[in-house]
Amino acid sequence: PKAATPVPPPASGLTEDQRRAVQTGARHVLVVAGPGTGKTHTLIARIRELLSLGVAADKILAVTFTRRAAAQLRERLAREDGGSDIPRADTLHALALSALTEAGAPEPVLLSEKSSQALFALANPGLTGAKLRAAWKELSLARERLTPPEVRPQGLEGPQRQAERYAARKRDWNLLDFTDLLEDWLAALQAGRSRPPYSHVLVDEVQDLTPLQLAVVAALAGADRAALFAIGDPDHSIYGF
Repeated sequence: PKAATPVPPPASGLTEDQRRAVQTGARHVLVVAGPGTGKTHTLIARIRELLSLGVAADKILAVTFTRRAAAQLRERLAREDGGSDIPRADTLHALALSALTEAGAPEPVLLSEKSSQALFALANPGLTGAKLRAAWKELSLARERLTPPEVRPQGLEGPQRQAERYAARKRDWNLLDFTDLLEDWLAALQAGRSRPPYSHVLVDEVQDLTPLQLAVVAALAGADRAALFAIGDPDHSIYGF
């Protein structure tokens, strides 16, 4: 029979702090590290540590902020592990889309950011120019921050009515925007309709996740679902949610 590909040991050349993070026995870990301290290197070393301890690759999930970062992480894992099975590395949006289609739903028509704003404008013809841009930004931030749009007295125009008209247009035309993906997956995770197989979830650049994205990560880990290993630098957040 063909011999199994040996799992390489965790990366060498770690600092003492990196080694402590990589070899921790804690269930949930937050690693705070500044720029140039090898955050992704530490994350990969942690993955290799888990593999060397016998955790199956398909039980490990690495979450990154961008598709490019996810592709680079997959390439590094494949290169360093000699072609053996590697864990999944992806963005939350890609994972949410996969979870939706795996549940049997047809793949939705996804709106780009530009198309989403155009549909919002179509649904709210009374908004133009600077008022349109401000209303779209307010709605987008409210959804990512998990704060409901402002409700105004009946008969008065406001963010809630604008959001409702936008949502109705998406339903009528069977469209989703990228925030819908995360909102729908979060609801499925919390209700138990989505049960990812991962026992370990690792998150890179966690400081750049929105409250909505962090809620998805928390639901992925859950009280008893998966161990969470997150790494980032709070002093260098891009968006400051």
